[in-house]
Amino acid sequence: MLKQAVLGAAIEGPATRYELQVRAQRLFPASALSSGGVYHAVAECERHGHLRRLDPDADDDGAVYVITSAGESYRRAWATRRASSPPGVRDELRCQIAFSEIEDLPWLAEELRRHIALVEAQREKVAPATVALEEMRGLELPWATLRRPVVRTVELGVIDGVLDGLRMALREVTEHMEPQTTG
Repeated sequence: MLKQAVLGAAIEGPATRYELQVRAQRLFPASALSSGGVYHAVAECERHGHLRRLDPDADDDGAVYVITSAGESYRRAWATRRASSPPGVRDELRCQIAFSEIEDLPWLAEELRRHIALVEAQREKVAPATVALEEMRGLELPWATLRRPVVRTVELGVIDGVLDGLRMALREVTEHMEPQTTG
C-alpha cells in the first residue's frame, strides 16, 4: 500500500521524497509510514515509470518528483479495483476512498455495500461465542476456558466498529451521489 500512498500524495503536485512522506502521513494518520518505506516506494514508483524527477540530474534528497501519466493510470486502476476481504479491507479501502474521484462514487458505494455484507457474515460466525460467554458469567471457571470467548467478544467489538465505519462511509458516499440542490 506504500506505493499507492506515494502516488496518492503525488497527485497534489510536485514534491520531494520528504514532502511525499508528509502528504502520505497526512492522508493516513493512523498508519505508521516510515521514511525508509516511503523512500523505497518512491524509488519503486520511479523504476516503474509512475513518478519522474523534474531534474533528472538531481540527487535523491533534492529531487522533486511528479506523477506520470502511467502513474496516474496505475493509481486510478488500483483505486477502483476490488479491495481484499477483511481484515485487510480497512487500510486498502480507506486508501481507495482517499484517492477516488467524484465519478467513482457509484462504484465506491457498491464496494462499500459488498464489504458490509462480508463483515456482517464474519460477525455471524463470531456472535455465538459471545452468547457462550454470557452463559458462563458468574461461574468459577479457569482462564483457559474463558480465554476463547473473551477473545471472540473483543473480535465482535472490532467487527462492530468496522461495520459502523463502513456504514457511515456508505452514507457519506451516497449523500454525495445525490444531485446537489442550490438554495
